[in-house]
Amino acid sequence: DGEIQISILQNSTAKETIEVNNIIVNKIKKILKKESIIKNEDDFITIKFNNFSNTSRIEFLYSFFQNFCEYLEFLSITDVDLYLDEDVESHNDIKMFLEEIDNLKLKGKGLQKHILLFNSDYYPKLIFGSIKLKYKIIDYLDVDGYAIINLSFPEYLRNENKNSELQISIDLKLTKDNRGIKTENIVRKKLLDYIEIKKVDSFN
Repeated sequence: DGEIQISILQNSTAKETIEVNNIIVNKIKKILKKESIIKNEDDFITIKFNNFSNTSRIEFLYSFFQNFCEYLEFLSITDVDLYLDEDVESHNDIKMFLEEIDNLKLKGKGLQKHILLFNSDYYPKLIFGSIKLKYKIIDYLDVDGYAIINLSFPEYLRNENKNSELQISIDLKLTKDNRGIKTENIVRKKLLDYIEIKKVDSFN
């Protein structure tokens, strides 16, 4: 259709590294506009914490449950950094449980089945700062292992900055026969391509 799509994915969570990355991204934008590769009014899509309500943020993150990549089979939520919105009244079912709690760091093998995270009636009270999703890698270069996708808003985790940008990283857990920097880089690049498409589709 003649459109150009450029994806820049930041995997860093250190504040200083993010700042350097932002400087580089701004320089890239200036070069692309100067060379008329993109229009002056065009910009990169950034997904920020404050683009969402508490409910829509959870729904966006949960959209990655779907088998959006032919090489990944979703298994479970393994980690959630959960905060509670003090401006929202707790649902009666969980009011006593959440009383006096500011935040929770949940770890488990199948957290998507936990009643607190499963019932959409509770979502308005829940603030997701990060979530880790575990997938089985299937039918790609005979690679055997797992991929852990971490979706997080690091500046919100650090100081509750609501302008925090979404950061995505992948941790690969491959069998001994498949380990190696070259193999991991190939697998990671392939998966990131799918993740980027899914991210934009879910956000739009």
